Amino acid sequence: MADHRQSEITRRELLRRAAAGAVAVGLGGRLAANTADAGAAKPTAPRSPRAKVVLVRDAAAVDDQGRVNATVVESMLDQAIRALTGKNGRADAWGQFAETTDRVGIKSTLMMTPTHPELLRAICRGLKAAGVHDDRLLVWDRTKCGVGEEEVESLPRSLGFGKDHLSNGVWESTVLINVPALKSHWLAGMACAVKNWAGGVTGINTKDTNATYSFHEDSCRELGVLNAIPAIRQRCRLIVVDALRPLANGGPQVDPRYLWDYQGLLVGTDPVAVDTIGLEIIRGRRRQLRGEEWPLQPPVKHLAVADTKYHLGVSDRKRIDLVKIGLDADSFV
Repeated sequence: MADHRQSEITRRELLRRAAAGAVAVGLGGRLAANTADAGAAKPTAPRSPRAKVVLVRDAAAVDDQGRVNATVVESMLDQAIRALTGKNGRADAWGQFAETTDRVGIKSTLMMTPTHPELLRAICRGLKAAGVHDDRLLVWDRTKCGVGEEEVESLPRSLGFGKDHLSNGVWESTVLINVPALKSHWLAGMACAVKNWAGGVTGINTKDTNATYSFHEDSCRELGVLNAIPAIRQRCRLIVVDALRPLANGGPQVDPRYLWDYQGLLVGTDPVAVDTIGLEIIRGRRRQLRGEEWPLQPPVKHLAVADTKYHLGVSDRKRIDLVKIGLDADSFV
């Protein structure tokens, strides 16, 4: 399955991205690195002055039995994509992230609070509306993958790791979409877009002994090293966070007491900004549960480092433009 061809960024592609407005701003610093070099990128491009994140919520997204309404989720996602891109048409909005010739790798998560398949299908349908054929959609995490919308549920195929300890899901894709689930985490404080790429590399362990990618020490403060791998940094154009039922304490192991129906999706192009809003949501829920501040343990350190050291995005809440759509009660942001 692997295709190691390295695509050049054509003049037409650059013009297309420049026309994307806020999307192009979010992608601005990601296009200079060499795809062939999978080592940590040296941040040379200036950081974007601001970032845009869209939060959409709907009280009908999850029922009182925890069942996800696929129709509502698809509508939520399309609203968010339109708000992010400024495009009214579904095809035009999704077309900002992929062209018909692209092979799109949709990086889900299978860990404990997995990405809901209803959301993954909605992403596939949006991309198909933009003209990306079903057989060019690779949904994956770690060593499992599925091709097209019908294989989202089971991810029945085997997917290994290739060059530079990177998943073949990265190497086989010209475009990546990062689809994490929002949760607290016992090693990093919280897990979302930045942390989700831990499922895209091999040669890691919790003690970082002889590890290819060393990031678990000191509250995983160096998690940004994964997002800064050029093959990931260049290709990842969109983040869609599954915040339908986030986890507010513990994680990735799940204590059902701390799952709640937030009924939301977070969408953006800046992984640090998206995670900064996600962190605010988790903190708000923890305050609600305790009636006072309930600090995460360990504290979240990796977002500031991803911003200032790796130049991956904006961690300063004052420089994040949050667009809120739908349900506002208990949004915490």
